[in-house]
Amino acid sequence: MRVVDARPWLFGGVLAWAGCLDSPGDGNPGGPPDAATMIHLTRAPDVAIEDPGVTSDSLAVVPECSIATVSVEITIYHDDRGDLEIVLESPAPRALRLKDASASEVGGDVIGTYPLTLVPVESLDLLADTNATGQWTLSVRDTSAGTSGTLDSWGLTIDCR
Repeated sequence: MRVVDARPWLFGGVLAWAGCLDSPGDGNPGGPPDAATMIHLTRAPDVAIEDPGVTSDSLAVVPECSIATVSVEITIYHDDRGDLEIVLESPAPRALRLKDASASEVGGDVIGTYPLTLVPVESLDLLADTNATGQWTLSVRDTSAGTSGTLDSWGLTIDCR
């Protein structure tokens, strides 16, 4: 990815980027991915999480892709991670609980990758063999007033069949 600043006197940043990596010998650049394709999408909304309430952010997967595996990268800064519920909704449509609120959970931020460094409540394997194309939404619910946080960034890595 190459980013060129056409107006260097203004300040700003890249809020999102997307990529689709075609495998060698695909022979169909820009077309539907073949079996060896990985899609990686990220968003950096940097939005406050309603206290209490729900904050959501979405991204779109464009190429046709039958899901083999999916992982969700997440960076949430929060005073009390035990207050948070996190749900991922796929275009299937299928809503998977990544994290439940728990009064016994101590600590702050939620930073990592489901299912690699964070353990989801519901397995992301439930999305296998579904179509990844369409709108994906991450929702973060703060279940208790009095603490604050930010949905800094999140993203998907999808391996296609």
